[in-house]
Amino acid sequence: MNEQIYQIEKEKYTNAWKDGAEGRSRTNWVCFNYLKNKLNPNWKILDIGCGDGMFVELAIQMGLNIKGMDITLEGLKQHKPIIKINQPIPNFAPKIENYYEVPIWETPFKDNEFDFVLSSDVLEHIPPNLVDKSIQEIIRITKSKMFHCIATFKDNRMKYEFHLTVQPIEWWINKFREFNNKNLEIEIVDRKLFLKQYEK
Repeated sequence: MNEQIYQIEKEKYTNAWKDGAEGRSRTNWVCFNYLKNKLNPNWKILDIGCGDGMFVELAIQMGLNIKGMDITLEGLKQHKPIIKINQPIPNFAPKIENYYEVPIWETPFKDNEFDFVLSSDVLEHIPPNLVDKSIQEIIRITKSKMFHCIATFKDNRMKYEFHLTVQPIEWWINKFREFNNKNLEIEIVDRKLFLKQYEK
C-alpha cells in the first residue's frame, strides 16, 4: 500500500512541477536566511522536501555539508523564480549526486546519520495515514536538532490537492513530542506566523 501511495504522490508532484503548479518557494528563502547563521559547518545536514534545491545549493555555496531529498527530483530541472522574492538569489545548477528521490516515510539513511534535519512547506503534504511513520523516520535519522516550518491551511491549485494533512501547529508539536524518544532539539513553526515575522 505504501508503495502505491508513493507512486501516486511522486507522479502528482512530478506533473505539478512540469505544469507550473509547483515553483520556487518563498518560504525556503526565508528559512535559509533564518537558519544560515545557526548551521554548524561540521554538521551533516538534510533538507527534506528540497523542491528545486534552492536551500541546498545556497548552503553548499556557504561550504556546508548538506544533502536534499524529495519524492520527485523533477523540481531540480525547474528554476522558476517567484515575484514575491525580492532578494537576489544566485544562479545554481544542482548536482544530482547531492539529492535523493525518496519518500519521507521510507528513507535510505542510517540511524542518526544527520546532525541537523530541516523541512519547509513539506510535512503538511504527507498523506494522513503516513504522518506517524514519517515523523518516526525523521527522528530516526536525526542525531541532534531539527527545524520544520509547516503550513496549517488547505492548498488546492490547478488540479492538485497539495496539503493532505491540515492541522494546527500545536498538533504537529505534540506529534513530534510523542515520538521524540531521543530528546532531540526540535523547532516547529507555523508558516504563516513565521513569514509574517521574518520575511523582509
